[in-house]
Amino acid sequence: MEFMELIQNVSVLSAGIFALGMILLIIEVCTPGFGVAGGLGLICLVVDIFITAKTITQGLIMTGIVAVIVAILAVISIALISKGKLPGNLMLKESTDKESGYTGGSDKSGYLGKQGKTVTELRPAGAAELDGKRVDVVSQGGFVESGADVEVVEVSGNRIVVKAI
Repeated sequence: MEFMELIQNVSVLSAGIFALGMILLIIEVCTPGFGVAGGLGLICLVVDIFITAKTITQGLIMTGIVAVIVAILAVISIALISKGKLPGNLMLKESTDKESGYTGGSDKSGYLGKQGKTVTELRPAGAAELDGKRVDVVSQGGFVESGADVEVVEVSGNRIVVKAI
């Protein structure tokens, strides 16, 4: 019976603030941002509770109802995210692979098998001159003195591994 009295006592202002708060929360879920819409939505819901509640009991009941509604929206959002049914502007549709022309940096695989000299000591990282260019390298073993002859034995992304020869 108390629930029906609570609904009857809700004013148009309170219903409007509640609807605005829910709309702002939905906007926060559907658009990328910094949480401004979500924060304003939560503030609207809290303000609505304080405006509407006449007693602490009513406030607690309303807080529970709002918490349940927000939880249901969160579950729906998580379900949509897990099934990949996000709004189009939230998910990258293009692939960023090599075939599409994207690279994470310059391709260093051409250095594999090349020989050169260390420019700095390798402890185990340092620099070596390969094909007339100074490049950052990592020694396969450990310490290598400056000016030592080295050979590239592994290239993985931007990591060039050399061994003393």
